[in-house]
Amino acid sequence: MPTWVDKPLPEMVERLWFSTDVLRPYRGEWRAVRRDSRLELNMTFRMSDERFSRLRQTILANVAADWVVPFWHERTRRLSLTNGQTVIPVNTDADYRVGGLAMIWSSCDDYETATIDSVGVGSITLSAGLGVDYVGAAVMPAHNAFINGSIQVGRQNRNLIEFSLIFQLRDAGSLGATVWTTYQGYEVLNCENGYLSRLEGIIRPNIEYMDSDLGPVVLEEARAEVDQLYAVELSKHAWDVKQFLHKIRGRDMPFWVKAWGGRLHVDAAGSGSNTIQIDESLAVADWVGRHIVVDGIYREVTAAVDLTGAKQNLTLDSVLGADVAAGAPCHLLMLVRCDSDDIEISHVHGFSNSVSFPVMEDQAA
Repeated sequence: MPTWVDKPLPEMVERLWFSTDVLRPYRGEWRAVRRDSRLELNMTFRMSDERFSRLRQTILANVAADWVVPFWHERTRRLSLTNGQTVIPVNTDADYRVGGLAMIWSSCDDYETATIDSVGVGSITLSAGLGVDYVGAAVMPAHNAFINGSIQVGRQNRNLIEFSLIFQLRDAGSLGATVWTTYQGYEVLNCENGYLSRLEGIIRPNIEYMDSDLGPVVLEEARAEVDQLYAVELSKHAWDVKQFLHKIRGRDMPFWVKAWGGRLHVDAAGSGSNTIQIDESLAVADWVGRHIVVDGIYREVTAAVDLTGAKQNLTLDSVLGADVAAGAPCHLLMLVRCDSDDIEISHVHGFSNSVSFPVMEDQAA
């Protein structure tokens, strides 16, 4: 099996997609995942004519073959390793798999791939020792993949070739092993680390407008629910993002996010209390049945009353269980599902990652 050893340019795109059937009758919806996830890497390379000429012959000889492809965006840099070493210190927030491959790379002519025997916290153990010493090497997971689609080739200048290609993994894996916070049986997209940007969205009534040009416009309700769509933007280590996307399986599984509109101001409350006071924000009738998170405590609002001084008192479905200080973080929660099976994670310089995907307020849970 040929090994792809050339280093890509820093900007690359990782595409993760699922296949979910979504059926939407007059009320509610049903969802079913048809297959496991797929994963692609879209990378761009720049090299000399001489280097590309040799590589082109290898590509032509292996057009329909699988390649060993390193995950450059998950590499650990500048490692000094010795001949025979089996325990390699790496950032294991990456797609290292027992029985899978790791690449130790110093240059296109000085590298090796090794089978992973075990994955620990902060290190991997190889099934056999390294063959040579390395100084300033990069270590990264490697996977079997095939070239998907055409290779776009262009010329940068007289001596440099630039081309892009897409590798599709044979096995995208199941990366949902991390234990996430759950509330009422659904995962919570954790925003405490500051990587969820404010939600921006639209409200779309399911109305059909019929205009025959012979009379007034007739409005007919196509579905009982009104679609509320938003965009979630994340900027964090891609490993966390990928694990969460695997957990929710594209459009299949609803999850909680903090609602659009910012933070609510809450007054102090004792651990034995099932009520909190907040600054007035919603109409009283709109609070009933809504969900909130206050200082990491998740509760449903069962009743609300207006108080003097632009305050509101909210009754919760159970006691807080912990003291809440005045000004503690408090947010409305929305139950949403991803509205796309096709999600792209952009990598810049191997350490900055961003992803944006549409979500829809869930109407099936």
